[in-house]
Amino acid sequence: MRVWCRLRQLLIAFATVMTCQSSAFATQPADDGAFRGAQWVMASAAARAVAKVGARAAITDPQLAELVRDRQNLDVEIDKLRKAWLVAVKNGEDGQDTLRQALDDAVAQATSLSAQITRRFPTYDEIANPRPRSIADVRSDLAEDEALLATLTASGTVYVWVITREDTRWNRVPLSAEDLAAKVSAIRRTVGGANEVRGADSLDDDSDRAATDEFARLEAFDVYEALLAPFAPILSNVDHLYAVVDGSLASLPFSLLLTQAPAEGVTDRTPLREAPFLLHQMAVTTLPSITSLSTVRGLANSQTSAATAGFIGFGDPLFAGVDAEPSQSETQVASLDVNSAFRSGGADAIRSLAQLPGTRRELNDIANVFGPNSSSITLGADASETAVKEAPLTGASVIAFATHGLLAGELDGLAEPALVFTPPRTPTSEDDGLLTASEVAALDLDAEWVILSACNTAGSDGTPGAEGLSGLAQAFLFAGARSILVSHWPVRDDAAARLTVDTLAALRDEPGLARSEALRRAMVKMIEDERDPSLAHPSAWAPFVLVGDGGKRLAASAQ
Repeated sequence: MRVWCRLRQLLIAFATVMTCQSSAFATQPADDGAFRGAQWVMASAAARAVAKVGARAAITDPQLAELVRDRQNLDVEIDKLRKAWLVAVKNGEDGQDTLRQALDDAVAQATSLSAQITRRFPTYDEIANPRPRSIADVRSDLAEDEALLATLTASGTVYVWVITREDTRWNRVPLSAEDLAAKVSAIRRTVGGANEVRGADSLDDDSDRAATDEFARLEAFDVYEALLAPFAPILSNVDHLYAVVDGSLASLPFSLLLTQAPAEGVTDRTPLREAPFLLHQMAVTTLPSITSLSTVRGLANSQTSAATAGFIGFGDPLFAGVDAEPSQSETQVASLDVNSAFRSGGADAIRSLAQLPGTRRELNDIANVFGPNSSSITLGADASETAVKEAPLTGASVIAFATHGLLAGELDGLAEPALVFTPPRTPTSEDDGLLTASEVAALDLDAEWVILSACNTAGSDGTPGAEGLSGLAQAFLFAGARSILVSHWPVRDDAAARLTVDTLAALRDEPGLARSEALRRAMVKMIEDERDPSLAHPSAWAPFVLVGDGGKRLAASAQ
């Protein structure tokens, strides 16, 4: 720990000295040593998850690959046991000795497996724990129309690196980390709520979705001006930006930033269809780390994927929402005992969850994109946690979950984020209606991407020290997803359906299209829809971000 702290101090000192050489906040040529040092500080759990997937993909021996997966699954189990034991000790609960013994046994098993893997695959540790990439390495991973942006927040200051195939620059943001966070919060306050959402709130079908166009335009421009505008000369020919960000920026989709200051007379409530969003200039993909770029590019080019071009979807689970009517096909199970389906007093919160009819339409429309012979969807009462765990997920290139999403703490006793499914009549440890992040990590996926069409599945709230990606997103990456589509705030039921379906339809119609560009076009289509002006507001189109390889091409899959 002391080594890490010292490294951070040295990096900050070096960056400060370099910045002080200039009287203005102009970009500087990037130093390779400082760039490598920054990556040690930027390391995250999500980055480690991607690296472990890359290590598994590098193994050609099926038995060894299974051994590696067992070892990596033990990491997840050890983390769960350690947390449970610490909670038991803190609260003076019974079972401390049992938990401690289980933890010791898991650690011993992991040590034994690690020794076996090292003997058979000596380079495993190097692949699973990659060293920082040099500037030249990153350039070699980028296409001519791509760039990578990385930020590091330390001691109240935000540092930025931008790399293209031709140039590399860095800068110290003229705003303090606190001021930047305040502007991000102002933006989030005008986009983070929606009337019809896939979150812990009930739907309100009688609400006026176009009640306000309020959006923090000035702050959206201020963030762009401080963060990206200094690099405009080297970004002029960039169509696709990979973003590796931390701090408050981890909670803000870059697509909604404004590239021009609000004109005179423009207010926060002026219609937004003509607003100069960054979305109109480039597609943006989120990465957990700089080293992840090399990993996802390697996965994209690997021949190890056994997945076909098929689609599997789960959605429209059966809840007991106070204002919602169950789908006609589920009326016979409307008496499901929700009170017994959730632990620790969470029944009242779950009872308030409403049906999400848009999810049924969404999954049916996606299935139509792939064709009846290449798609499988599970809906209504059948959309259970057990159904997910028993599905042949390794055979699908695209997997979608369209349901409510919960953050840790939204239910009493819910210690990690989860997706909600139809609760069983009698809950068990294997099926209580909540597919938690740790359970997701135990899934075996080989998907080109996973679509989490729910709320709050992307990142943290941007507080200092928080992970840049949520535990749910990390878990799907670890489980084997090449890319994931996740959301930063509660999403509109109708908007979520449009975005996912239009994105996949664009890929079907133009097989060589990058996923990031397909998503960008779907967002632009929503903004330009004159039939519903409310869709131009970033609260409708901006919550979703693509994490992973946004440049990966998805083969045509319609039958």
